[in-house]
This record gives sequence, structure tokens and C-alpha cells, in this order.
Amino acid sequence: MRPSPLLCLASCLLLMDVRVSPLLQANERPNIVFFFSDDLTTQAISAYHTGLELPPTPHLDRLAREGMLFENSFCGNSICTPSRATVMTGLHSHKNGIVNLSGMLDPERPTWPKALQSSGYTTALFGKWHMKTKPTGFDAWEVFSGQGHYYNPDLYGPKGVRRVEGHSTDIVTDLALDWLESRDAEKPFC
Repeated sequence: MRPSPLLCLASCLLLMDVRVSPLLQANERPNIVFFFSDDLTTQAISAYHTGLELPPTPHLDRLAREGMLFENSFCGNSICTPSRATVMTGLHSHKNGIVNLSGMLDPERPTWPKALQSSGYTTALFGKWHMKTKPTGFDAWEVFSGQGHYYNPDLYGPKGVRRVEGHSTDIVTDLALDWLESRDAEKPFC
């Protein structure tokens, strides 16, 4: 059985400490934008050229062209919470302990955002977390409770809970853009 490229990437990030590499300077570290979507098949993104007639996805296609497109990756677990834990930890569900929707990610467990954070990256998370614990390894975060509501969702963050008016997609986009504009431009981000 071949290992999942996404799991390999997450594992490498956990094991890699760019502070010890003399070849990488702070200004040479790439910024990382990681989109974590639920229930999205490759056939829904035109960058994968599946041969199906699809609505075009020009912005995702551009990100794929100018960034990274996983051509051979696999889902470590097909349901939300275990899948997210697999990606965050780089460990399969039987190793990270989260095997169903009621699982809780141990805040002490190493994750790739923590590895990036300890290597000088500024990290942020906005949107669906679905791990039943507060996110760790993020300098900024605001997340939905569970799945969240599509309209007027409650957002949980370091300052508590607040209800935000609007559609969840617009709200998460605005949060991310506001964070990108206000962060320390001297530090790489994820």
C-alpha cells in the first residue's frame, strides 16, 4: 500500500525544523495557503481536467497553476473529524486516536501548524474546525461550532463567542483577508 502524499507532506512538516537549515532564510520561506474543504471531489475543480463538463473554477485553477496541485493523493478517513485529525497530525486515525465524529484532538499532540509556528511562521485558522477542542498552533483563529450554520453563524475565538451576520463563506473570506492585511509582513504565513 502506497502512503498518502498528503500524509507524507504533513509528516514531513512535523519532522522538519527550518530553523536549523542554513539554506533557508526567513525571506525565502514560502507563504502557505491551505484550503481544507469537506465533501469536495476532484471532479468539482476544473484544474484536474477530468473530461467532465464542469462549471469553471478559474480562481482555484490559478492557485493550482501557480502553487501546488496534488495529482495523486488520498483521503485518510472519509468522515469529517477523523479526516481533519489525519491531515493535522499526519497520522492515520488508529494512531491519532480520532476514529469518529465525537473524537477530540489532544491539544498537546504535534501538528503541522505547530511545527510551522515554531519555525517562525504566523499561522491562522478561520472556518470549520470540528475537533471539539480549541485550535492550537494558530496565532489567530475563529471557528464554527461543529459544522456551523451557513447564515449568521456563531464564531468561537480566543475572545469568546460572537454571532456574525451574513453567509458563512463571505464571513470566513473576510476574516482571512483582514488577517492577511493586518499580519506582520516580515514573517511568512500559513
